[in-house]
Amino acid sequence: MARLKIRNFGTALSFNGTSARVAIPSSASFQSTTAATFIVWAKWNSLAANAGLMAIDSLSTGLYLALRSTGVKFEVPGTDPQIPISKLKKGQHFCIVGVFNDGGLNKIYLDGTLIDSQTSTGTATTSGIPAYVGSYNNAADFHNGIISEALCYKDTALSAAQVSDYYYNGTVPTAGLAFYYKFDEGAGTSATDSSGNGNTGTITAATYTADVPMKPRKLVNDNLVRNGSFEFAPPFVAAQTATSWIDGSATGSGTNNLFRWSVGAVPANGSVCFDPTNSNSGSYSIKLDKTAGGASSINILNALSTNLASASIYEQTTNMIPVYPNVSYTLTFYYKQTNKAGGTVQVCRDEFTGASTTRISFTSMYSDSSTSDLGWTKITQTFTTSPTTNYLALEFQWANATTGTVWCDDITLKPTYALEVR
Repeated sequence: MARLKIRNFGTALSFNGTSARVAIPSSASFQSTTAATFIVWAKWNSLAANAGLMAIDSLSTGLYLALRSTGVKFEVPGTDPQIPISKLKKGQHFCIVGVFNDGGLNKIYLDGTLIDSQTSTGTATTSGIPAYVGSYNNAADFHNGIISEALCYKDTALSAAQVSDYYYNGTVPTAGLAFYYKFDEGAGTSATDSSGNGNTGTITAATYTADVPMKPRKLVNDNLVRNGSFEFAPPFVAAQTATSWIDGSATGSGTNNLFRWSVGAVPANGSVCFDPTNSNSGSYSIKLDKTAGGASSINILNALSTNLASASIYEQTTNMIPVYPNVSYTLTFYYKQTNKAGGTVQVCRDEFTGASTTRISFTSMYSDSSTSDLGWTKITQTFTTSPTTNYLALEFQWANATTGTVWCDDITLKPTYALEVR
């Protein structure tokens, strides 16, 4: 029996059922006539009479993968193959593959298994018609749920073996691939086409989410800091000047925590951003910049609360780092500074129980007030959590910043000694 290979889906798009969609301008690269294949990873929150998962259709003569109260139907020339709703549980991610005209048959697969096969007749009319993910068109049949991936093949009917290989192993056939959306940008209104055909989609009203079919598990003794390398970066990197989650915009977000870091304090003439031009390793670091004088602090942290002395229990259990009480941990990070005229670079930790909003302790683990230009420097600190600590937040601070630039990269937190899990 085939075993499902664990894949990293990154992020997905959440659709609101009323207006959310991804629109792809009409292109000859996906206008099929004699055969086609649609692939969608999706989850439903609520059902309607009709909800579009993917469509290249006009007046019901094209190709339309629809989720209905009765199940999923692939509307194509000939008889439409269907999956009954009894096989599609609410809140569960599933992989739907619709195939038009595979040797004279229209087929639909669920999680790699053929569910229905019907007679195919005629040709599809898709010329000059845009494609949509999450709806039928601009104004109708909106999906209420999540879509993690969407692929379309032009004039190509994937075989049963190819469908199985895609589902179980994540193998994406390249022949005939017209567009391929992974929805792993994490922010913005553009969906990148990974097929190479340049069919960039425009996202309307849909929001990014970490609710995906699967992700690789982290090892017990692996790095506990999510996105500590800053390599999962927004598709744009504007200098953020507001205290909120960093999402690549100037104002940040109060809800989009997919990039895992927030600005806890930022003064006038100060900003924070993911920096693609200067890193210790990989492609990105985090940059704290101050262009004018006046002593005031800039900091980033892996939580949203600007008053960590009384962070909510939700904030602790959702965004902070889960740790064991009375256990030794080792923190490693790299930082760099240029033209720094004043202030002190500090790395601090806040410890919480996860059962009370009162912070257990606040500790500065490292401090450097030098103003000399400094290349990437590795710092390692070891500490032991308190007997009641279950969660902690890390803060990288430039306290009393005046002018200059400070970068941070490659933050790791691991148990000092390997933990045994029973």
